[in-house]
Amino acid sequence: MSNYDISSIIKQVRLERNISQEDFCDGICAVSTLSRIESTGRKPHKQILERILHSLELPIRYYYSSNDKNPIRSIVEKQILARISELDFNIGKLISKYKKLDTKMDNLEEQFFLMATGVEQEFKKDDCSVALDTYIKAIKLTILNFSQSNPIRYVYRSFLSDYELFLISSIARIEYKMGQKDIALERLQYVYDYINENERDLSEIYRYYSFLLSTLTDWHGQCKHYEMQKKLASEGIAHCNRFSTLSCLDRFLFFKAYSIAALNNGKHDNGMFLQAFYVIDATQDKDFKKYALRLLKESNFTD
Repeated sequence: MSNYDISSIIKQVRLERNISQEDFCDGICAVSTLSRIESTGRKPHKQILERILHSLELPIRYYYSSNDKNPIRSIVEKQILARISELDFNIGKLISKYKKLDTKMDNLEEQFFLMATGVEQEFKKDDCSVALDTYIKAIKLTILNFSQSNPIRYVYRSFLSDYELFLISSIARIEYKMGQKDIALERLQYVYDYINENERDLSEIYRYYSFLLSTLTDWHGQCKHYEMQKKLASEGIAHCNRFSTLSCLDRFLFFKAYSIAALNNGKHDNGMFLQAFYVIDATQDKDFKKYALRLLKESNFTD
């Protein structure tokens, strides 16, 4: 998962606020210095960078992580991410190993540690309340004004890292489990819209995006937004084909068949459901199979 290009952030936030380089640089640095930062990506002297970030009301410590990254910690981080992407949440030992390394964690490493801890709490220990507190603590390291009660689109910045997107969607997932379905759907829809509107590169996060998209597809169906469910399910199938992955393909196939049946007053194509359950059995997704069968049992679809 990628993080930030500080020069791009500075330029975009400045332009969003309609501030010229000349006006912005007054009392901060020479115009040529800012121009060089924005055009070449060159990292400025710490004192100048802090002035720029302060003027843009961006959290200074967020953009300062240690230059001496522990290579072992980076390896463990990749191992944890690999397991999460495969929906394998047996990551407790790896999390402990990540924390116990000699070097002190910087801000972004601490955020990753809390994010992984939240995942284990949510899925392995089934403790949503504690996991929610952990996710919120993690996201507040970089989005200082984050609050569950704030309107969604006024909380987040124009640039969000992949970790922040993961945390926002994780908070939404727990809110949904706790019955706060409207705010959860709005929050997850925001992540989906953000990724697409900013044309984020999905090659590094395609498994995470599959999971996010399948969750959003399911939630829209539960809210009886069947046209949206059908649209998202079709997008999910195309996404799986694009990256040659089976991750959540069974879910997209089922939700597409389900939404079409719902839109046609229960009349459905048995072939579409058979295809979905064939993939469900092939991927051995037992929990989703139970869920899918329950949805069909509760529906009024004709045989």
